[in-house]
Amino acid sequence: MKKTVIRAGLETTYFSGLHHWLRPLVGGVGAILTLHHVRPARPEAFQPNRLLEVTPEFLDRLLRRLTRSRIDVVSLDEMHRRYIEGDFARRFVCLTFDDGYKDFLRWAYPSLRKYKLPFAMFIATSFPDRLGELWWIALEAVIARNNRIGMVINGADQYFECATTRQKRELYAAIYGYLRSMKTEEELRRTVRDLCACFSVDVVSFSRDLCMGWQDIAELATDPLCTIGAHTVNT
Repeated sequence: MKKTVIRAGLETTYFSGLHHWLRPLVGGVGAILTLHHVRPARPEAFQPNRLLEVTPEFLDRLLRRLTRSRIDVVSLDEMHRRYIEGDFARRFVCLTFDDGYKDFLRWAYPSLRKYKLPFAMFIATSFPDRLGELWWIALEAVIARNNRIGMVINGADQYFECATTRQKRELYAAIYGYLRSMKTEEELRRTVRDLCACFSVDVVSFSRDLCMGWQDIAELATDPLCTIGAHTVNT
């Protein structure tokens, strides 16, 4: 409901043309567009992490529009220079991609090279080390593959039906919220590991299957369009 209300408000602002009047007040001098996955749309109805994806077609349209606009697409270093020197004569956009997913190489990188646009890649180092745990994707996999799951919550065994898409969405949201309420990251990860072990989901396999290796990252780093930055160890 919250997302629906926010989207409705933003669409009303855009389609009414009100955003043109608001631009001098809230437009700022630039923006950083933070992206994760770039890949074709998947057919599955249950996709709780869909908010982390854009399609290649969407990205290409965005990049084409930026190149035709009066907005500069700049590197993070150039953005820093403009801030330090107060050089705000033209508005700008920085493009960043988090985590270092393999789909970037296939679907995003060719478009960035085509339009000759700079970008930054923020790497969570445990992913190319093949030690990382994409726990939110692992949780999605557990729920997607089962019609009923059980787990220990607050010291008690609890069981949940998740045969329908609606049940899966509701259960994912509930467990995600429960995990995020935990006091430490390690407690969250331990809980997901235990859940994956019970339902034969290899939590570590997702970093191997979905994330770039160090060789891929090293090759990207040779491109002058690319800036490599540190995300975290585990994200």
